[in-house]
Amino acid sequence: MDTTHPLDVLVIGGGSAGAATAAFLARQGRSVCVIERRAQGGARWVNGVPAWCFHRAKIALPTGPEHTNPFGAHSFVVAMPDGSASVRVENSPTLHVDMRYLIARLREMAKTAGCEFVRGRVIAISGLDDRNHTVEVLVNDDRTIFKPKLIVDASGISFVSRKLVPTVAQYCAPVGDDDICAAAQYQCLVIDKSRARSFLATHGASPGDSLALTAVAGGYSVITLFTDPEMNHVGVLTGSIPATGAPTGATMLDRFVRSQPWIGGRHFGGQGAIPLRRPQTHIGLPGLAIVGDAACQVYSAHGSGVGMGLVAARLLADAAEGCLDPGTQEVTQRYSSTFLAMYGGLLTGSDIFRRFSQSLGPNEIRKLMSAGLLNPELMRAALNQEHPPVDRRTALRTLRGAIREPRLASRLLPVLAKIATAQSFYRMLGQPSSTTELNKLEARVAKLLF
Repeated sequence: MDTTHPLDVLVIGGGSAGAATAAFLARQGRSVCVIERRAQGGARWVNGVPAWCFHRAKIALPTGPEHTNPFGAHSFVVAMPDGSASVRVENSPTLHVDMRYLIARLREMAKTAGCEFVRGRVIAISGLDDRNHTVEVLVNDDRTIFKPKLIVDASGISFVSRKLVPTVAQYCAPVGDDDICAAAQYQCLVIDKSRARSFLATHGASPGDSLALTAVAGGYSVITLFTDPEMNHVGVLTGSIPATGAPTGATMLDRFVRSQPWIGGRHFGGQGAIPLRRPQTHIGLPGLAIVGDAACQVYSAHGSGVGMGLVAARLLADAAEGCLDPGTQEVTQRYSSTFLAMYGGLLTGSDIFRRFSQSLGPNEIRKLMSAGLLNPELMRAALNQEHPPVDRRTALRTLRGAIREPRLASRLLPVLAKIATAQSFYRMLGQPSSTTELNKLEARVAKLLF
């Protein structure tokens, strides 16, 4: 049986970006429906999210069980697996957020504002080119047709609208296998606190710290441990790019847990794929806005997209504020231009650095740490997803490192120059930007990278 439902906004995907977008737009008095193909949408693990992303998105900071570490009370240590080199960032700027609780909070915000959540699968999107668009959803065995003014694609790496709409596929590039991170994260019990403390100490960390073991299986591969001061639990987060020959994040996690007798049973967690690419340029088309991982709004240097997805949701809602039709080209272009001007350079720079780190071997990363080319100031900026500091202290540290490791410096400096150039491209973006301007931006960035 076919049923047609006119409404203001249809959101595809009920993870953190989708639920936040639904809540913000529903609070404007709009009719909003979220389509989620799973019983529970979004990540089911613990993520590190900078506090500023919550502030920018105008979402209250996590509290209670949603916030698994006291803000500012832990340090973040990046170390080689053998403990031969490390960099310590005091008072880490990130919050450890239990995504189960965050998504539940965002969904409740949306429901309170009148949003409806429907479990189903989007099977067709038609009429987008002439703004007479409909979305067909399979709910149980019934086909339901929605006629929204605005479609929001928050479907993550599956990027549903790109699969179903030729125009979106024309404007938005696919994410190649070399740019997909296979990640996994589980919260586990600690069954031998003495051995756990000893393991942390070997790598320059203490109970309550976060410890990232880098280059475990090549340049872009990491095992990160989130610990609590009492050492009752440990979060084990892994990530890699299998297309480069590395084992998947899930395999890395299994092997690591088996090798550490102090780690006990798993409490909760999950695994998933994360796109590692500069942000898509055409994230706002008439009748369609793309947010979150679908738009590649991810800080690629460490594969974190939760915070940027929340910020993008807020920017889309701000662009639609006061407009009767949230799907007009004016609204979607305003959203696209604002996000890219504010964060496009940051995320593209992060991806440039990710590509560089992916080319490094463990010994080269060790030398970068030992020489101070990878230093606490740069690591703090990366954790906080912000531009690295440009000050006298950082410049002198980098200069000393370049003198100690001139060959590595000769490879790093062109990367930093590319990052600065990319940032300048996005800063020059007009407000709002036309399709022609966005095409020119895409061409400039692609030429810079390749």
